[in-house]
Amino acid sequence: MESTLLERVNIGRQYEVKCYRICYYLLQDEKLAIEAAQEVMKKLIQNDNFSNGSNLSIDQYIKKESMKESWRVINSKE
Repeated sequence: MESTLLERVNIGRQYEVKCYRICYYLLQDEKLAIEAAQEVMKKLIQNDNFSNGSNLSIDQYIKKESMKESWRVINSKE
């Protein structure tokens, strides 16, 4: 079943603080952490599969994508 944009946004809101905290921990820079977290949230909201997913799968996705995006941000600033 396809989820609505509003459902995906609501899921994103539940995880945005966690995502930012992971990014900030890895980057130790507020501006870069915000940049990375915003990209992760965009990906999550665009992914239709998470409205039906378990909290564990979303949590794992947030951790994985936060690390990937933080790494991308670091490499793009060098």
